[in-house]
Amino acid sequence: MKTFSLYENSVPLDLKNKKKSQQPFSKGVLDGSFAVHDLVNAIHYLHGPLSAKKAKKLMFYITHLFYKFEDANKEKTHNTDIDAIVDILCTIYCSPYKLNFSIPFYSDIGINWYSEFTHKMEMFLENNHGIVLLATDKKWTLVKGLRDGDLLLFSSEYPSYLSRENCISFEEDSSNKVLLQPSKTIFLWTD
Repeated sequence: MKTFSLYENSVPLDLKNKKKSQQPFSKGVLDGSFAVHDLVNAIHYLHGPLSAKKAKKLMFYITHLFYKFEDANKEKTHNTDIDAIVDILCTIYCSPYKLNFSIPFYSDIGINWYSEFTHKMEMFLENNHGIVLLATDKKWTLVKGLRDGDLLLFSSEYPSYLSRENCISFEEDSSNKVLLQPSKTIFLWTD
């Protein structure tokens, strides 16, 4: 069995000097799926820029972990994705791409959904120079900031922002809206 090292040419990043022109990898480039793609882009954002070669290697490694942990979690709960993601983050924690994480709304079902959710997200992003892995009914995406109540995204799939008017917090007429899922949303940052 071939092993993969994540330690090759690892260089810590000074977030204050990060290049502003850094772009997320698109799914077609890395052949990814699930939240795996967004985890690679979170590492790219927080530890990058990553080369395409390193990103592909990381994508393969995280995809392997995802399937391993997803199978292990199937018996435990119906929230397979979130459990597998937490297991992956705990594993990555011991690599050069160490990510700290929290799930601040995991048990906060009754939050004043948009204002409290976005306020806590904005405070986190400003204070930690992190990124948010946002769970929606359609997919996962990364939030890198907020502007006038809109979510600024670091994603190749969505437009560059998600407007407040297009977000809902519970199952209603969601034909053209995005259902946000705060209880599955993960805050990510580095030391």
